[in-house]
Amino acid sequence: MIYNFKIKEIGGNEISMNDYKGKVLLIVNTATGCGFTPQYEALQKIYDKYRDKGFEILDFPCNQFFEQAPGSDEEIVSFCQLKYNTTFKTFSKIDMRIAEDLMTIRDLYLAKVTGAHLHMAHVSTKEAVKAITTSKEEGVKVTCEVTPHHIALDENISNYRVNPPIRNKEDIKIIIDAIKKGIIDCIGTDHAPHTEEDKKNGAPGMVGLETAFSICYTTLVKENGISLNKLSELMSKKPAEILGMNKGLISVGYDGDMVLLDLNKEIVVNKETFLSKGKNTPFHGRKYFGEVMITIRKGKIVYKS
Repeated sequence: MIYNFKIKEIGGNEISMNDYKGKVLLIVNTATGCGFTPQYEALQKIYDKYRDKGFEILDFPCNQFFEQAPGSDEEIVSFCQLKYNTTFKTFSKIDMRIAEDLMTIRDLYLAKVTGAHLHMAHVSTKEAVKAITTSKEEGVKVTCEVTPHHIALDENISNYRVNPPIRNKEDIKIIIDAIKKGIIDCIGTDHAPHTEEDKKNGAPGMVGLETAFSICYTTLVKENGISLNKLSELMSKKPAEILGMNKGLISVGYDGDMVLLDLNKEIVVNKETFLSKGKNTPFHGRKYFGEVMITIRKGKIVYKS
């Protein structure tokens, strides 16, 4: 079998490999996830050849960009020029929406055919929400969560590096609507403390535990009319049910876990006061309502402001 590889720039212009002047190649890899016989050896030769020439190779398994020449057994792999001297950080703004949506659809399908329970973490796109909604309507055993930063930040407010990336206002609107409709089951902080050096080197993630309640209370209850009881369910009752934990209710026989809150107090997020060793947050200096005054675990006070 003979494999011909064409080069495409953004905009659709086909060029020869010798004329390609970019520094980054996006390889749409037909060897993974596209339903065709893997051609690892052929692709590996291409990777090695152009890495040696100083190219950064971004391997992207996605059949939406795949074209198989009609009437032949040739596979055409598209190479896209993103931008001279671009980096993976720039590319992720394009790639990560497709990546999340495709993996969501794939996993929902697997849950449907196997009957297994699927929990989707960090849902952040309107397309993923739509796919989950459809699957729930079809009786698929799926639960899902969203993060505080994906409901409180949009890409115009912050481009803080996190996976999935901060999305746009339309995504946020769809997510909050899905919370109101009961499609979103719970909120997970995606707590990822990193050192300052880690963040400078591109590590994705942020501290989430110490700001979670205030951000969610302000964004969901005060600004979007969701009840405090519903917020408690999202952050306590439902997570406990999904994980099979003896928590989430104030009732005889349950673990004595609870928090005491001052809902009227306005706070200013100060990363220097975090108890976490990680101080990485895009919320530093922002104002929110609701302060955790006391945290009780199994009947014992473990935190007091």
